[in-house]
Amino acid sequence: MFSKSKAPLALFRRYHFILALTFVIAILALEGWFLYLYFYKPLLATKSLVDFKERVAFESLNRSSYEQIKRFYENRNALPAINLKTVRDPFSDVLLP
Repeated sequence: MFSKSKAPLALFRRYHFILALTFVIAILALEGWFLYLYFYKPLLATKSLVDFKERVAFESLNRSSYEQIKRFYENRNALPAINLKTVRDPFSDVLLP
């Protein structure tokens, strides 16, 4: 029927619509995956973050705990002044040639 050199070309002509349909389906699947990763997931994360902030905003604050934590951080961040005369010079023992 076909010679050996024309057999692949004949198969391609016979089944080209299946190859084209498979290619289109693969492109649509990749597009859906891309949109899910880079469009839907960030939107979902943003929506859940907004919902979380709305729920937290209506909760009442414990004022005494807040003041206690605030005082703790204020005292923790208050560092004593540095006296440069008491700081040891790290290069004083180095002997230069």
